[in-house]
Amino acid sequence: MSEGYSDVEVNFNSYRELNSIKEAFNSTVAKIEKTKEEKKIIEDSKKRIIRDISHDIKTPITSILGYSKAIVSGRVTDEEEKKIYLNYIYNKTNRINYLVDELFIFSKLDSPEYKLNLQKYDLSEFLRELVALYYIDIEEKDFILDIEIPEEEIYSMIDIKELERAIANIITNSLKYNKKGTTLRVSLYKKDSYAKISIEDDGIGISDSVSKTVFEEFVRADKSRKTDGGSGLGLAITRKIVKLHGGDVRLYSGENMGTRFEIKLKTI
Repeated sequence: MSEGYSDVEVNFNSYRELNSIKEAFNSTVAKIEKTKEEKKIIEDSKKRIIRDISHDIKTPITSILGYSKAIVSGRVTDEEEKKIYLNYIYNKTNRINYLVDELFIFSKLDSPEYKLNLQKYDLSEFLRELVALYYIDIEEKDFILDIEIPEEEIYSMIDIKELERAIANIITNSLKYNKKGTTLRVSLYKKDSYAKISIEDDGIGISDSVSKTVFEEFVRADKSRKTDGGSGLGLAITRKIVKLHGGDVRLYSGENMGTRFEIKLKTI
């Protein structure tokens, strides 16, 4: 171990006192090995994050450079065509801005110094207000909305802005990946000292292989690296926000079996 090798173990028969030393030594070895493995996982995750965010930002930048060069060099003279090019540049710039914002939010939530702005709030009213915000989007997608929110007040200590972001990520994903006519169900119920928020649809579902990693950074439901408008950080952000609330979020899904997210929060 003194030479840097931690994959060692002491094995001998002896009196009780030396056995205690042996067990303590081997326990320390096991802890060091576990720490090394955890550190490697974190380092690999950081490398993957840098690689993926670089890919997602570079793609729209390459497009912006190409279209802007065509305008600056004078290759595009028709005003209508120039307008199309400028509109494309504008949309791609918005895309970069969105990616940077998502990365900023993700980093902010990961900071030990970050604290939620918690306040006592009625979850029933909170969900009704949230669904109202997305009602037009739900209508435009021709989704069938099913709401099961009790009239009774169910109080919890929440950061309204951040919890809204967490649930909005789930609703947005459902609207993005499912077909018209999909039923979206938002429900809330209380059991013992907990409240459960359920966001469920009867859409295409998520495969088992993706379900296992869907809350990790840069994982998308279609398992592609295509620029589909998502950052791959949405559900990772959702999990971080729920965890900061002292709650838990779980996914229940399968291909062609619909998708259900359940958020569990403490009530007061």
